[in-house]
Amino acid sequence: MSVRLLATLAPAALSLALTIAGLVLFGMTPQERAPIGLRVVETLPLLAIQLSCAVVGFAVSWRHPANLIGWLVSVGGVNASFMYVAAGYMTYGLFSDGGLPLANVVAWVWGWGGMLLLFPLQPIVFLFPDGRVRSGVDRIGIVLGLAGWALAAPVVALRPGPLMGVPFAQNPFGWEAGGRLLDVAIILPVSLVFISFALAVNCLRARSKEGNALERQQVKWLSVSVVLFMLVYAVVIPALFTDVVGVRVNPLVAFLGRFAGGLAIALVPIAIGVAILRYRLYDIDLFIKRTVVYGATSATIGASFFFGVVALQPLLRPLTSGTELAVAASTLASFALFQPIRRRVRDTVDRRFDRSRYDAARIVEVFADELRDEVNLDDLRADLMVAVERTMLPTYASLWLKERVS
Repeated sequence: MSVRLLATLAPAALSLALTIAGLVLFGMTPQERAPIGLRVVETLPLLAIQLSCAVVGFAVSWRHPANLIGWLVSVGGVNASFMYVAAGYMTYGLFSDGGLPLANVVAWVWGWGGMLLLFPLQPIVFLFPDGRVRSGVDRIGIVLGLAGWALAAPVVALRPGPLMGVPFAQNPFGWEAGGRLLDVAIILPVSLVFISFALAVNCLRARSKEGNALERQQVKWLSVSVVLFMLVYAVVIPALFTDVVGVRVNPLVAFLGRFAGGLAIALVPIAIGVAILRYRLYDIDLFIKRTVVYGATSATIGASFFFGVVALQPLLRPLTSGTELAVAASTLASFALFQPIRRRVRDTVDRRFDRSRYDAARIVEVFADELRDEVNLDDLRADLMVAVERTMLPTYASLWLKERVS
């Protein structure tokens, strides 16, 4: 086995081993005692994060060993797997009969260790896609991001009271006298992280503007995955934390929320791998368009359904005696509006982002209207040639018609 293969396989193998160990610990914990969110079934969506980072990190570092991004993704996968096995150790140690030594210390590490998960992932945005820093501002962004997470970790680690993300365990090393000071001190690392993210967005914008066609497509892949991650989490956060705030929901809804959240995080390393390995990059334009069209259509339908129910419910309540007629009427109206809204949104997106296609569709529609009324063959041939030239933009076009033999 070559040194190169061993170096690229080692992080993936370590990540897999840690993940299996964590899965075993979660499975051994009595499920009726395990807290919500740390039962074995509820942790399965997290496996997508470790697996995507391990596979993508291995593939990129093997194909492009000089590109730091592959190695950083691999380290991110190892970190995520380490946190997973720590969570399993903590859960089994605190909620099983046998217990495990130092389970409260592992819970403490898990509470603040998540801050360091982004250590290898934060620089990727500034290095993407070729693994090189292009400006001094990008270097500053990397330093600020790493400093922010490095400062946030000890602040969270020393904060007294329940551990972050572990409300069932108290901080064994909490600094009681400095609790208020730590609450104020967290402002500094949070500010540094936000500044770093702002510089990262500016870095992606600059690379997309100044790069060649390939780099622009690569930046699109990363940007779309991050946006989808943010959109998914905006939707599923209520499902993830309803039980924590005392609101009961169907367990299936909460699990599906966690499952969607895990997949959303996994989208980012997957998009990085696709972009760097250059696999079907140019499909992203069609994917972006469809995402915008169906996302905007779904949001509009959802808003119309919600406001329809809100508006109709008080009006129909005296007539319906508390039945769900308003909900039924809003549902039917939403179904009826789907196709018209989708067409309108699609036309708007085409007009704004795909003007050539929009203009071509309008030309074809005008030609179809003229075709119904045109009876002169010469005029029809001229109109057809004009439509072809304006839509297809050929260098040369001609039309032959077979003469009718009487």
